[in-house]
This record gives sequence, C-alpha cells and structure tokens, in this order.
Amino acid sequence: MFNSDDVVEKIVIVPKVGGNSCKLTSMVQNEDGTIDLNFVELGTNAQFRHRYFDFKQEEQTEEQYQKAGMNFIGHLKHLIGCFYSESDRAKIKVSGSNFQELGAAFMKFAPKNSNVVVKLKLVYNNKGYATLPKFPSFASSDLKPADFKYTDYDKMTPPTATPDAEKVADTEEPRF
Repeated sequence: MFNSDDVVEKIVIVPKVGGNSCKLTSMVQNEDGTIDLNFVELGTNAQFRHRYFDFKQEEQTEEQYQKAGMNFIGHLKHLIGCFYSESDRAKIKVSGSNFQELGAAFMKFAPKNSNVVVKLKLVYNNKGYATLPKFPSFASSDLKPADFKYTDYDKMTPPTATPDAEKVADTEEPRF
C-alpha cells in the first residue's frame, strides 16, 4: 500500500561556479561494495551523494584495470583528504588487490569530523545529475585549500531534454 506520509521531499543540489559549501553526513561501504559519500549543502539543505562503483577486472584489460584502481585511489584520497590536516593526510595509505579491498581500506579513514565545511566543485553529467568531475581538483576545505578551474568539459547547466517522437502530443490528455 502507498501512503503519502512515507514520501520525503528532497532538495536537489544545483552546481554553482566556485563550488558548493557542504558538510559530509556519512561515508559508508554498502553490501555490494559501492562506497557512498553523502553531503548536505549549507543554507539549502540540498543533499548530494557521490557513489564509487566497482571497476570490475573481468571487464577490462590489465592496463585499464590498473589505471581504474589508481584513479579510484586518487579521487577518493583527494576528497577525504579535505577532512585531515597535512600531517594526518600523509598517513592515508591504502592498498588492495581489488575494489572491495581498497574500499575497506579507505573506510578506516572515513572522516569523523562532520563539522568540516568542504567546498565541492560539482558539475552535471550527461543525464543531468550533479556529480564530481573525474579528475581533481574538486574538493577544498580550510584544512586543504584548493582552487577550482573550469573547462569546456565542466557542464554547469543540465542538458536539455530531446523531444521523443513517441511521447504524447500536446493536444492529448496527459497520461499518468
């Protein structure tokens, strides 16, 4: 049965040039091994989740697999490094032979201080969702200041929907 009391309205985060000021609410490794970093934007309470997916070895050459692993390490280390002092960032060392092992190693460094304000460089992906860019610099804090550079690859406006020929014509009654 459906009940409107069970519906929670979520405010969707909108990427801003210069970055979105956020606080981390949680960092979790899910049962399927994916890693979620959940943020809330200051002032709007908009929620943003960045999820790291498994880079499956069987779907890549060895060279691609090694590159994917190193990109994952660099991406996550850059992001969680914003919650640590320079001396503590030097202690963030992880190793593993696959995504699950690396994820478990990173979880040992899950930020404990939720009071750190992090500025995130968010952009739109091809589906119109806010996301972090593939390559740093995309996170900054007082503990780890960074400047954001924007390029033509950084989409700051969502893609426009392309009309679908199969959609209902404007003259017809709406279908629900």
